[in-house]
Amino acid sequence: MPFDRNYLENKWKESFPIPPNILRSWGLGLLVVEKNGLTAKLDSSATAYFGLNESITNGWEIQLGDFLRDENLAEIKRQVFQLAAKEFELDLSLKKNSEREELRSFWRTQNELFLVAVWREKTAEHKSAPTPAFPADLHRIAIICFDRDQKVCSVNEPFTQLTGYTMRDIPSLDKWQAKLGNLSASLSDELDTAHFLNSNAALQKNLKILRTKEGKSLIVEESHFFYGIHHFWTYLDVSDHWQIVEELEKQKQYIDSILSALPDLLFIIDRDGRFIETKSGQLDNLAIPLEQFAHKKISEVLPNPFADRLMASIVQCIADKEPTAIQYDLPINGVIRDFEARIAPFGSDRVVVLARDISASKNTERSLKKTKEFLEQAGRMAQVGAFEYFPATRQLNWSSATREIHEVPDDFIETIENAPTFFEKNTDRSVVFKAWNNALCFGENADFEATLLTFSGKKKWVRVIINSELEEGKCVRMYGTMQDITERKKTLEKQQQFISEAPSAMAMLDTQMRYLAYSKKWIEDYQITDKDILGKSHYEVFPEIGEEWRTIHTQALTGQSFGRDEDRFERADGSVNYMKWKINPWYDGEKIGGLIMLTENVTNEKVALNSQRRLSKIVEESVNEIYVFDKNLTITHANKAATKNLGYSIEELTGMRITDLLEDISPSGLHSTYLDSLSSIPDQKMTLETLHRRKDRSLYPVQVNFSKLASDGEEFFVSIALDITERINHIRAIEEQNRILKDIAWMQSHVVRAPLSRMMMLLSLLENKDIVYGEHDLLKSREEVIQSVKETAEEIDRIISDISTKTKTLNPSLENEEAPTPAKQPSTDSCEFWLIDEDELSQLVNRYTVIQHGLSERPRQFHEAEEALEILMAENQPGRSFLILLDLQTLERSKTNWLDTLISAEIKASLAIITMDEQGKKNHEPKGKANPYVVDHVTKPLKKSQIERIKKHMREMGTT
Repeated sequence: MPFDRNYLENKWKESFPIPPNILRSWGLGLLVVEKNGLTAKLDSSATAYFGLNESITNGWEIQLGDFLRDENLAEIKRQVFQLAAKEFELDLSLKKNSEREELRSFWRTQNELFLVAVWREKTAEHKSAPTPAFPADLHRIAIICFDRDQKVCSVNEPFTQLTGYTMRDIPSLDKWQAKLGNLSASLSDELDTAHFLNSNAALQKNLKILRTKEGKSLIVEESHFFYGIHHFWTYLDVSDHWQIVEELEKQKQYIDSILSALPDLLFIIDRDGRFIETKSGQLDNLAIPLEQFAHKKISEVLPNPFADRLMASIVQCIADKEPTAIQYDLPINGVIRDFEARIAPFGSDRVVVLARDISASKNTERSLKKTKEFLEQAGRMAQVGAFEYFPATRQLNWSSATREIHEVPDDFIETIENAPTFFEKNTDRSVVFKAWNNALCFGENADFEATLLTFSGKKKWVRVIINSELEEGKCVRMYGTMQDITERKKTLEKQQQFISEAPSAMAMLDTQMRYLAYSKKWIEDYQITDKDILGKSHYEVFPEIGEEWRTIHTQALTGQSFGRDEDRFERADGSVNYMKWKINPWYDGEKIGGLIMLTENVTNEKVALNSQRRLSKIVEESVNEIYVFDKNLTITHANKAATKNLGYSIEELTGMRITDLLEDISPSGLHSTYLDSLSSIPDQKMTLETLHRRKDRSLYPVQVNFSKLASDGEEFFVSIALDITERINHIRAIEEQNRILKDIAWMQSHVVRAPLSRMMMLLSLLENKDIVYGEHDLLKSREEVIQSVKETAEEIDRIISDISTKTKTLNPSLENEEAPTPAKQPSTDSCEFWLIDEDELSQLVNRYTVIQHGLSERPRQFHEAEEALEILMAENQPGRSFLILLDLQTLERSKTNWLDTLISAEIKASLAIITMDEQGKKNHEPKGKANPYVVDHVTKPLKKSQIERIKKHMREMGTT
């Protein structure tokens, strides 16, 4: 039946002086239950909580039995009849609406029962949610009332319980407000964010800090309103709620941050397939706009058959209460994209769906699948198989290519026990076991070659690579490849056979520079004493190899090729080889298998070339005139001395006939007298003295030596002409001196003897005092005898003067000179002169120079240093002197350390060594300085200035 709309408000004023509008601002609904406990009147705020239409129910009585379950109704009746309690709480469940779960209530007994109620939905989120931050129970609200004079009128029991103050403690409003403090702006903002203040409230609410009587600080929600002549201040302790909401807010922010960071699509869907909530990390992953999902079913927005699959998965997830996942593809902007949906239960009738774009991983997976299929096919074509082993389960897996290599039947099961039996026992099997155990126990990778016998008994060469996968130092997986290299091995064996039989010096090495094959010529050229060097390191065979060669080998192993037409290679024993070489990598399939070296010993060619250059230099620098002419007597070459002495240029001399230079020899006479004999008698040499005609037609005497040489089947002649002008003049001077000396000797033996005899006779007369002189005597008196002595002395003086004059003729420097007699100069004839030079032409030119300049009439010649050293040691006697002109090139080729032997030997003779080479520089200066017998160094051939230095050394040896 209808009732007055103010009825509830009036009844409420009588029982509790809080206006209903204030009550509604707290979000509460109000019911008044009749004394019979069966009927009640509803406030408009409570209508919505009962799920009733306000236009029908507002202001009308309702039957509680129509809405509440029997057990709740019975409890209300009991409480109404007893009126025993001031207040109590009761959970009331609706009878007909299963979606609403409970009614939280507070009531007070007056003349009628007042019920303050808050409904909440029967959902999981509402079940787990804490009590809202508003006064769901009025008994928690502290109320203090002041009159118009701001004197306290009353406080309720919750006020005293909350603050500890009574009316006596708070006489006035000023005293009370002194106990309150405002929150800081930041804290107030936080509490506002936490929704402690309801912006839709009908009255103003503030947050305060309340200091209780016990000194405790509380955060309270303060409300102030007027009702009649009274001021009401209400306080609700929200300290605990603030902490809870703050924690919830942090959790909410954390979850929001995670969801914002995820690129996944998030949906909340109920058991009917309806989208309750949606969130998209990447909008381009949506098949339709996000707003079109709201409150629609799966079948309305997603295509079949995917919609049916998703719906079936959702139903299964809710029923099993277990997460599940499905993969699907959808067209997005005309492109098929791959997705994965993970579905998890959310409450009793909803699920959370996370959908992620897995197109990239799916494309990678497809690509890997194709790659795997391609590699499997390529492996079968290249005969490369794979394997893996798991130590924990002792499971061994072979790829199809590996099975084909072993030629096993389809029903064969590979195991860790039977796999090694395919390898030959006691040889390759031990290598396999060692590599396998090292990989398993120590994590060492292996790469080796071995032979195996297939299931059908066929022998194959295989290359095996083993890798290990470690976790915390323990092997958890082993994997690798096996390649059939039988054909490659056969090819390699052919290569090795070819190299071993090659006529050239060749060697084949692996990547570790170990010998795989080599030719006989390799052993011969390098004079390797160990005839079997297979498997040995190249650096063991040639320990003298330096860093330059090692660098070349390293670079060649990267695929580069190297070579030189000539390179100096000094061996460990000090000998030197000159090599022409090439180094190229050889390939084992696609990778480098090692190096192939091809060398040619060009030492002889190098020596010949050096000799040719040296001889050419000797010829050019010789002080003698040297001509090369053919059988037609045409000059083809002449040295510098020839152009200097004759006055012709090289161009002028070339083309002239050799007889154009000879004054008194015709071409026919030269042939018949000299050249024909040279051609008929091997190693014959012819010498003559004649005159050379200069360009200015002047003549000078020369001694000419003719010899015949042959090269490349062609004969030619060499003429070495020595200018003997000085020698002839010297001979003429000697002949003149000899004539004068003969005159002097005759005078001394005949002219001087007569007056001396007469002087002696006269002196004897003077000594004999008893002699009596007569008139008939030749000397009639002693005085006449004395006069004869004087005349004889004058005669002797004249003779001596004549001798002196003749002596001055021999040596004009003695004229008008009365210097004391000089000390006797040592003769060079007592010093033996040796020439040690392997080069015949060089030795011949130097021999003529030594003889021409009077260093020695017969110098001793040696072509080998060893022979000279042996003879020197045999003739090493005190009193003998040796001056040795030693060629350094000959010394280098000597097997004996010549100079060091002299230091260690006891040299009794006087010894001086003068070294020589083409450059004239002390290339071997350290040896020379360390050897006390080396006194000088000269060039080849000798020069005039050097001849004077040699004479000086010979004089010093004579003095010593």
